[in-house]
Amino acid sequence: MTKKDKIDFINKVNDKFTNARNHGHNGNNWWYPKPNVIAYNVKMHGASKNIDDIRKFMTERQNEYYNDDALYEICNENQNDTARMFSDDIDETHGVKSGYAGRSGGWLEVEYSNPLPDSLYDTTSKDINYIYQEAKKLDTLETKISQEITAGHERLQKYMNTDEYCKDVSDSLPDDDMIADEYKGRAKGLLDKLK
Repeated sequence: MTKKDKIDFINKVNDKFTNARNHGHNGNNWWYPKPNVIAYNVKMHGASKNIDDIRKFMTERQNEYYNDDALYEICNENQNDTARMFSDDIDETHGVKSGYAGRSGGWLEVEYSNPLPDSLYDTTSKDINYIYQEAKKLDTLETKISQEITAGHERLQKYMNTDEYCKDVSDSLPDDDMIADEYKGRAKGLLDKLK
């Protein structure tokens, strides 16, 4: 690879990061990118099973106790917890900083540490070789993280469209005995107030 080829590659990688199109950190505005922050689309398009599908796995008492809004909130909370764990795993594994942005949190933004200089003017061949290696590392890291995010997003969407997901949601709910205890506690509280 020639020196010119290496410089072209360095500039291409550096431009990819310094002119990254991000979402969220700058007032949810795509037009003012924050350098070295790349946003990945992780919107869940039609991934959540219908509440009626979850209700099929619930007991009669659970169905009476939880209205649709409550179940929807439980599903959202579960999805958000899974997303946070996924983001934390990426951060820990790759030494980056990530977080969710956008109106519905549908963008996973990853902030990269970019060691590439803004200008290669008057740079020696030895320095070009070193900077080229750094550019390759940065580009490889971004590609790997992008692939992990895409694969993880696809796995989560696929899982959320299964009966297994519906059963897992219903299994996470308090069982009939816990709900009965809750009702007893409420009744006792009302009786105590009436005394």
